[in-house]
Amino acid sequence: MFDVRWKLWGVRSLSAILLITLMGACAGKQKVEEEVPEALTWPPPPEPARIRFLDSYRTDLDVAKEKSFWDKVSDFFAGQKAPVAFKKPLVVHGDARGRIIVGDSGWDRLHVFDPEKREFAIWGEGGPGTLKLPTGITSDSEGRIYVADGVQARVVVFTPEGRFATAYGMVGDLKKPTGVAIDEERKRLYVADTGNHAIAVFELGSPGKKETIGRRGAGPREFNYPTHLTIDPEGNLYVMDAMNFRIQILSPDYDLIHKFGENCDKIPCMPRGKGIGLDSDGNIYVVDAAFNAVMIFDKQGQLLLVFGGTGRDPGRIMLPAGLHVDQWDRVLVADQYNARITRYEYVSEKAALGVDRKPLVKEDEEVEVSEDETPPIPSADDEVEDADDTVEDGEAEAGDEAAPEETPDIPSAEESAEGDASADEGAAAEADADAEAEAAPEETPPIPEAEPEETPEETPPIPEAGADDSE
Repeated sequence: MFDVRWKLWGVRSLSAILLITLMGACAGKQKVEEEVPEALTWPPPPEPARIRFLDSYRTDLDVAKEKSFWDKVSDFFAGQKAPVAFKKPLVVHGDARGRIIVGDSGWDRLHVFDPEKREFAIWGEGGPGTLKLPTGITSDSEGRIYVADGVQARVVVFTPEGRFATAYGMVGDLKKPTGVAIDEERKRLYVADTGNHAIAVFELGSPGKKETIGRRGAGPREFNYPTHLTIDPEGNLYVMDAMNFRIQILSPDYDLIHKFGENCDKIPCMPRGKGIGLDSDGNIYVVDAAFNAVMIFDKQGQLLLVFGGTGRDPGRIMLPAGLHVDQWDRVLVADQYNARITRYEYVSEKAALGVDRKPLVKEDEEVEVSEDETPPIPSADDEVEDADDTVEDGEAEAGDEAAPEETPDIPSAEESAEGDASADEGAAAEADADAEAEAAPEETPPIPEAEPEETPEETPPIPEAGADDSE
């Protein structure tokens, strides 16, 4: 009897020790929270806040539900599943359900986060909706998700639940498509046809291209590697004209309303302009990978505010690509080098500043980045697959042709030496040079004309910028 009691006591003690160990081990494997400075805002106090940092998303654990005790017991004995993390988040879109939909060019698929329901899903793997390179995302009022695929030269449409619905783009319609935007009132799907230096227009419900806007050039309604698109409530189309270093705004009749932007090494220029978006007050957002910052302009192209800046800390970004402003004025940025989506919130100007619309940044003001914020130079392996570098590849190709007045300076000897590498190594060398320029925004020179590649003019590399942000 005495031995039995001691055995029971030993079993209970061992169970208690095991339980404590289990709880500690499971707790240690939960998501590591970033330390967020209190009230991270732009501009800083005492000015009224116009942009607030919200949060970041890196893996499926960021929306994971709290595990039950028995789930933790199972994880302890069977092992926890590895988190699903980003490789290269290229484009991002926030839909009407509050979900964050991310095109990852490393995984060649969509990662779908639902912060409200605490759910995570992967779309675009297998079946007719398989993706090869998601380069642009938008959605319609029915919740369908439209994804441009730069490799397959088509736009894939998913149901709100992630099932394949249909596709746009017959053979020969598109060449390296990127940004997408929808005008439901006029039943139009706009696609940035980057390889053809034009905007392709489809009629919703019809898979074949209806018409084309523009051609290659630097004049009004002409484009040089158009990438990201977005649209306003009046049906005006906003185009990131990447290698003309500008934004063009077109009316529903395709007339030019306004254009602004140029190539230089200071804000508000757009040497590496990427994703664009619009908030509820009509302000225009442009994320630029040369400055690692988001610039806000009014409709006349006047700079209002700059936020972000180089770094790994919350609210900072490195090698940004896609950008989207959702219907709640949440600004989503695909932060490639940090492998995360960073979210900010726009504070309505009426609430923040009343009727006063004075700019908060002088046009010649530079983004201040401290030395300890300067990112390490990515290796060629890190950058060679970055779709962002293909826009610079297009710039090299453009160097053989009549270039716009903003043509950048001749490359340095180091960059030229890299450009002389073999065709197989050229992409990696250019990627290193681009990453080096981005890694130190304070010293960023105008984008150089790289040596032209051996690739025929008709087949430029897939530009990155992704139509991440279209509405």
